[in-house]
Amino acid sequence: MQVFVIFCLTAILALASGAPAPAISAEGAAWQKVVEAAQREGVVNYYSYPFTGTAGVQVTKAFKDKYGVQLEITTGRVPIMVERVRMEQKSKSYVADAFDASGAGIITLKNDGLLESVAEALPVLKEKDKFVRSPIEDPPEAQLLTVMRTHNGFWINTNLVKPEQEPKSFYDLLDPKWKGKMFLNNPLYASAPDSNMMVFVRAKVLAEDYFIKLYKSAALGGPGGSREAVDKLVRGEFAIVGPVSAVDAMRPFLGGAPIKPLDLKEGTMFRVTRWAATKNGPHPNATKVFINWLLSKEGQLVATKALGLDGVRNDIPSVMPFRFTGPLLIETSELVLLSDKHYSEQYLAKLLGLKR
Repeated sequence: MQVFVIFCLTAILALASGAPAPAISAEGAAWQKVVEAAQREGVVNYYSYPFTGTAGVQVTKAFKDKYGVQLEITTGRVPIMVERVRMEQKSKSYVADAFDASGAGIITLKNDGLLESVAEALPVLKEKDKFVRSPIEDPPEAQLLTVMRTHNGFWINTNLVKPEQEPKSFYDLLDPKWKGKMFLNNPLYASAPDSNMMVFVRAKVLAEDYFIKLYKSAALGGPGGSREAVDKLVRGEFAIVGPVSAVDAMRPFLGGAPIKPLDLKEGTMFRVTRWAATKNGPHPNATKVFINWLLSKEGQLVATKALGLDGVRNDIPSVMPFRFTGPLLIETSELVLLSDKHYSEQYLAKLLGLKR
């Protein structure tokens, strides 16, 4: 809305002064039609894992202020949202316009033919030199777009772990002094343990035997996953938790909770949040305008500040108040699918002898 109004006012002033109205390219005119159609649609139904609470409110407000389009965000556990998309597609009762996730769920939706590409229509993707790497995760199909970068790792409660006690290596986590003070995601209920193990084992940094020792020395969580672990850490029930997503840990950290991530010398696992448009989404134009805005400098500034996570552009400052000095180990799409297969087969759980 704002862009269109500014253009119209510029044209009116130009005519009033006798000067010719500024020319608009064919591409610009085509995109303006998309924006106008988006404003008529008026809404984007967005199924999201990271954009919860105040982060969702901030992004929703900024996008509506810009275009007058309402962002309706549905949040929850990723497997539940994935199944919801599947049911909508199967019944042809289309609700979701867009979906995001950092795990295998969004990739399996693509492999099942339930997503579609909007990349060709997006002006922002022409700003190739403004991105850390191409936002397109899956060329040439271009159905998956990277919108955020996040680290998954181990966090401590700084009231319970003094600076001189902080583990510096993964092997420090095996110290008997942490027995009963460390809480880990349960591989029976969460895919994060299998993902974390897969990344470090494939990088030949840690062996499977290490993870067996680690999990047998810690308390294991229930179905609450990463958010349950972070909640327990913030309350001081445990000194160390992991592996947890920065999506869950950064907001209490930035809110002043006495927690911080460990910088372990073997490295830190990084994964990306992937975004996609669902097939037959009811608001296709508003969906394109939203993702174009989210990948723009303005949208990335809003989103990174709201989430406390780094974005995908190189022309915005990092919001991270810390840096990891060890290697950054990226979870590729291939590793995501392999980890998901391990989780579905309860690979790590079986190594540990765990049963539901």
